[in-house]
Amino acid sequence: MFIGILLPIITKLGLSWRVLYIFGAIPMIPVFLLRKRLPETEAFLQLQEEKKSGIRPSREDFLGPWKSPYLKYMAVMSIVWVFLYFGIKGTLNFFTLRVVNELNWTPNMVSIGLLTQTITGILIIALNGKLMDRIGRKRAATIIIIVGCICSVFMFTLHNFTRC
Repeated sequence: MFIGILLPIITKLGLSWRVLYIFGAIPMIPVFLLRKRLPETEAFLQLQEEKKSGIRPSREDFLGPWKSPYLKYMAVMSIVWVFLYFGIKGTLNFFTLRVVNELNWTPNMVSIGLLTQTITGILIIALNGKLMDRIGRKRAATIIIIVGCICSVFMFTLHNFTRC
């Protein structure tokens, strides 16, 4: 959201949109400075103890999920994620390029679009947890994927900033 708010300001100052990468890197500063002071989670500490005492192997099998009995599920989920990434994610990646080049949106319009997408995404993620609890993971995932597909089609049938 911060980048969406800064976009019109950066362009009015005559700077390239690439300057926004600097602002995107700012959250890394406290992570770098505090990385040694942040405590580990109880689950991580427990896992380390189990590895030291021999309850768990010291090294997990990296290719374990690709072996029986998980192979079929990993293959199916990999195919699903390929389609999700290149389908829905592709529309998000090219949204700004399309609206600027084809629809002549201004930086303010792009900013409003990015903020709207971010807020909508936050709401969907927040509601997704409740939806999974009520109707199950598979049904919730199906609904989220369908909503994502509809939104992707909507983005690429958009003809105007204020009307579809």
